[in-house]
Amino acid sequence: LLSRALSPAAPLDLYIDEDDKYCVAVFNDDDLEFAIGRGGVNINLASRITNYRIDAYGKTEYERNQKQQSTLLSDIDGITKKDATSFENASIVTVSDLLGAEEETLLDIKGITANKIEKVYSSIEAFIESDNKEEEEEEVDVKELIEDLDEKLDVDSEEVEQSEEADNIDLAKNIKQEVTD
Repeated sequence: LLSRALSPAAPLDLYIDEDDKYCVAVFNDDDLEFAIGRGGVNINLASRITNYRIDAYGKTEYERNQKQQSTLLSDIDGITKKDATSFENASIVTVSDLLGAEEETLLDIKGITANKIEKVYSSIEAFIESDNKEEEEEEVDVKELIEDLDEKLDVDSEEVEQSEEADNIDLAKNIKQEVTD
């Protein structure tokens, strides 16, 4: 039903939580805008039809989010080894584990205070922003490459047009010669 409600956009993957009536739909990056629709009309309509809350992601964004969520807390700048070890002892190892934990559970961990939790959240936020900026910089490089390619194609097409003009002139000369003969 969810896949049909999202049509004509075709999701690559659907991750469905039936208990919470929640769905993550992953689309090709080029199809994401079409799947969401102008002002979110398409995705909102699909959500109303199915009674599911639906979050739509492009494949690249979804993969980046998954990578960020699976990052070990010990690998994030700003989180001390001592704090990371305290979280690990409570079976909180990754960013996802921490973000999914209740604040009360985090405060029950020996050596973890509300102030430390706030600093850890800030460190995670800085990590995610930094990772997203790196991704944006890579996209800019791709855009520059495309612009360079477009310029090259423009030059090549001008050469082709000049070549075609020369061919047309030769053809016109041949036709004129045949008519006069």
